Amino acid sequence: MMKNYFLIAVLLFLFSCKEKGDVVLPAIEFELIDKFGHNAEIFAVKEMVRVEAVGEADSYFWEFGDGETSREMKPAHTYKEMGTYTIRLTTKNGDAVRTVRKVIKVGTYYADEVQLINYADSFWVDGTSTDAQSVKETTDMYLSVSKRYYSDEEDPLLFTSEIFKDVDKEKLPLRIKIPDLRMDTEQLNHRFDFYAKSDNEEEGIVASNYYVTASTSYFTPEKNEGYVVVGRGNTPGDGFEIRVIYKRKLLN
Repeated sequence: MMKNYFLIAVLLFLFSCKEKGDVVLPAIEFELIDKFGHNAEIFAVKEMVRVEAVGEADSYFWEFGDGETSREMKPAHTYKEMGTYTIRLTTKNGDAVRTVRKVIKVGTYYADEVQLINYADSFWVDGTSTDAQSVKETTDMYLSVSKRYYSDEEDPLLFTSEIFKDVDKEKLPLRIKIPDLRMDTEQLNHRFDFYAKSDNEEEGIVASNYYVTASTSYFTPEKNEGYVVVGRGNTPGDGFEIRVIYKRKLLN
């Protein structure tokens, strides 16, 4: 008889918990993956954010924080504007409804340092000058950054560095810090020109990503930083190399 009372008491307890909602089902978790396949802390605008590692449920409803939604199990989403967003996933299993949230930071790529690894011995970097002047062995040099395609732009200039005195190839690389220059891609979409002086004190370009034959890009998603190396080195004396360091981040 006592066993029957005990069994009834256990059943009443479980039924009571179910009625009061004390038995909580685990929420469905998920991961956010960037275009490099990494579970990132910061993502970039105009690049796809993929959802992975989603648990099983009867239905899914995603809210991405920018007004867009999805009912797919593993959707992909692209943010158009930088900012901090809250992603909400609401799942349904039978009568149980659960919601889980994650905050996502969406920034972009910013260049913050330019390194001159090598420069040409003359102003022939565009490949068209027939009377290219030779660069002084020790020369004054500066960096100019402008919009890459500026034929219709009134003010294409974005940045001009200080003038570095008495530069020669023994002092390379020349490292120049630049203010956060928005790139919007891990490729170079601006023009980087290094100017120097010739033997007769005229000024010309000795390295530029506008006149390159090779380009390499490398990004480390764990550190949210990378670099682009551009250059030309087909003929001794007219070769040059530029390295641009950039980071993926959200500015305050």
